[in-house]
Amino acid sequence: MSYNKMSVYHLSSSSFTVAGGETVAAFRTEADTILFIHAKWCGYCKQAVPEFKKAAIAVGDSGVKFAMLEDVELKKMEKPLPVRGFPSFFRIDGKTGKITALDGFPRTADAMLKAI
Repeated sequence: MSYNKMSVYHLSSSSFTVAGGETVAAFRTEADTILFIHAKWCGYCKQAVPEFKKAAIAVGDSGVKFAMLEDVELKKMEKPLPVRGFPSFFRIDGKTGKITALDGFPRTADAMLKAI
């Protein structure tokens, strides 16, 4: 797991494990994490990436973390997350590592900030 100056974690397949038959985050943070799964070839993802980074900068250190996972890393996971399309958003519980789909999560920074 690497971290850049824009407050966005860039995750790899090794950032996840399988526990109780479900994929969970292998790491724990003090706060919940919004996980953005994207593909480089996806036009909607290309539009959402700068918005996601803008939202991460706006939130700063206020508690919610932001993370990205590329589709190629998703394919390497032992038990991939249930992604139905790109982009996809998930919430990672900071204490348990449990991952929950965020169906209908917005793709613009302002709307993301309101949803959080």
